Amino acid sequence: MKHLSINNARYIGLIILCLLPINYLFAQTCNIDNVFETAPESRFDAKPFTVKDRISGLVWKRCSEGVENDMGVCDSVSKPPKFTWKLALQRPDLANLAEHGGYTDWRLPNINELMTLIERACASPTINETVFPNTATGYYWSSTVQQSGSGSHVWSVNFLFGYSSVYGQSSGTGAVRLVRGLQ
Repeated sequence: MKHLSINNARYIGLIILCLLPINYLFAQTCNIDNVFETAPESRFDAKPFTVKDRISGLVWKRCSEGVENDMGVCDSVSKPPKFTWKLALQRPDLANLAEHGGYTDWRLPNINELMTLIERACASPTINETVFPNTATGYYWSSTVQQSGSGSHVWSVNFLFGYSSVYGQSSGTGAVRLVRGLQ
């Protein structure tokens, strides 16, 4: 029987880490002692289905699309599903048809609105998880389209580290969080 050398064990460990989904590699960490909170819990009025931002006046769905039960509780086990841009555009219509939270004017947020949810004191995800539980550590679609020479791209926010970038309209997938109010 051949023994596993330390170098081979390290190599196998590295392979296993690379195969794990990124959500298993990182747990949310917050450093509120050294970093100014940009989205503290006190800024929001959280209800079972919705969250009102006291500063912007926007009302957000508390849960990402696809992880909410009938009581307005975000599933803490399943990660939010990812949608193509085409399917993301249909999510507000479904929420409005169901009169989610008693409202019929849900929409995809623009990039500036979506960026207001970034909590700079936290990482993985960079959002206040007390207010917005079970947020995916990946891209969330916005409604802001950027036309370029290579076609249409959509601005999105990556909640792993809290940055925005353009994402291929026809090639990517992302999670969705809906908003209502100012535009």
